[in-house]
Amino acid sequence: SSNKRKDLFSHVLIVDNDEEDVSFCWPPDDKNAVPMNISQFCFPKTTDPEDDDDVLFTDPICKDNIYIFMLSGSCSTPQTTHLSCLDDGIFGVCTVLEGRCYCILTAHPFFDLHCQLLDGIIKNREHLDKFLGAIQVELEAFDFSVARSGFSLKTNHFDWAWPESCTDKFDFLSHWGLEVLLRVLPVDQILFLVGCLLLELKVVVVSKDPATLSAALYGLLPLLRPCRWIQPFIPLLPQSL
Repeated sequence: SSNKRKDLFSHVLIVDNDEEDVSFCWPPDDKNAVPMNISQFCFPKTTDPEDDDDVLFTDPICKDNIYIFMLSGSCSTPQTTHLSCLDDGIFGVCTVLEGRCYCILTAHPFFDLHCQLLDGIIKNREHLDKFLGAIQVELEAFDFSVARSGFSLKTNHFDWAWPESCTDKFDFLSHWGLEVLLRVLPVDQILFLVGCLLLELKVVVVSKDPATLSAALYGLLPLLRPCRWIQPFIPLLPQSL
């Protein structure tokens, strides 16, 4: 049902880099609820959309094509409107293809599931482009009445639940980012970063790859347990910051 889909994710967006604005929003009647600064996160300072024209999805889905940011948060102030606390944050799961950013806004860190949704959206677009490109005749629209078939509409309801192996958001973050973190950084550097975070020191991580950057930073947070991260957390730096 529609309510179930909205619980799983609040918006599906397409942001064009040329116009730096939301060109598509679902649901269409809720576009005003989309954060005004969303385009800054869809094309962060760490990525160049012109270099992503050759990005193609593979099956199974490659995490290197996906990056994640966070919006809002109870700790935000007028001076830190782009910052977010983990517990109250809204996740944006994105991929950039041909100068467009396809983005899902959600409060749930079901990253693998949202990657599959993005993969399906782009594959459907590719199939549609091929189909329309094969049509050589002009099409006209006609309005006509269709008789009722006599069949009743059957509605299926789906309940989304946390996997048994994941008890909270930190388990999802660990599943998503810990593998990338261990792959790109040696253990001694990871321990050094965790020590800095436990001492509440400012840590800045730099990378040219936004997918690796966001995944690695999310992988750090579960390592703080049993402590919890309550300070502003910016996994991707937008242009304005």
